[in-house]
Amino acid sequence: MDLRESDSPQRHKRSASVASSSFASAQDSLKRFRPHSDVVLVSRDGNRFHCSSRLLASSPDILPPNQSASDVTHTASNELESECHMPESGRTLGILLEYFEPTPVQPRVLDFPNDWELMAALKRYSVWRGIDAMHAVLNQSPLPPNLVAPAFIFSQLFTIPTLVQLAAKAAAKSCTSDADALDALLAGLTCGAEETGLQQEKVMPLITYLLRRSTYLHTLRSRALATLRAFDDEYECEDSCRGMVYSSLSDILSTTSRRRLRKLDYGAGEVDFACKDCDVRWEKVVTVLLEGVADMPEPPVFC
Repeated sequence: MDLRESDSPQRHKRSASVASSSFASAQDSLKRFRPHSDVVLVSRDGNRFHCSSRLLASSPDILPPNQSASDVTHTASNELESECHMPESGRTLGILLEYFEPTPVQPRVLDFPNDWELMAALKRYSVWRGIDAMHAVLNQSPLPPNLVAPAFIFSQLFTIPTLVQLAAKAAAKSCTSDADALDALLAGLTCGAEETGLQQEKVMPLITYLLRRSTYLHTLRSRALATLRAFDDEYECEDSCRGMVYSSLSDILSTTSRRRLRKLDYGAGEVDFACKDCDVRWEKVVTVLLEGVADMPEPPVFC
């Protein structure tokens, strides 16, 4: 046989026919896998979702026992749909049902506080495709400030130790330099626990730690500023570099990293003032902060 025959138009036609047949077979398999709808899920705000009880079988808790797939009857001329009223909103139920489709899960941007209900529904019905999808979004480093509270609530709901520690560390870091961030974080943790049904004792250790840490930092930074004011009474800066001193304070008062504080200390290369008086004052202030940061409250151990 001529080897060039393998590249003939007839062979290409046969290959195209085989590919077309395989695609049609895959389509038929998908149709068999996605049967007709026999259940109507009704959200609390009246939205109706027609779906198949066979697809919902992966999460048996989503249908009450008296409305399970075995209770749905069919006739040759008419297919009856069992109606089930759900406690979730139409928005949440629509997103939830996407995880039962035999298609790849599409990543979505989480929207809190709206998605607290979705998180609770994933827990209630054990929808593992949805749980994995939400975990993939929350398990990132660095964790964005708006996802810190959701990540911690999620980690406690589904017992994920690595995510607990990641969220707790991110929570402490977000409150280091922004007083408003603490209020927003505490509100998010409280709201998340209420919306998802998480026990308060799971959240209180982190809330208590953040409050203690915030109080400690406020006291420490007040001592540092008091040290600076004490030197103001003793020294008069002849080189008019006081403005440089105060602008540099924003750096040392917005970090709890000892490495960063040492780099900002006089003589480390990043800070160098024009007069001896300011150099002395700066060194005293940084020393107070370095000693205080070494005694910061320890984070709790989460079970």
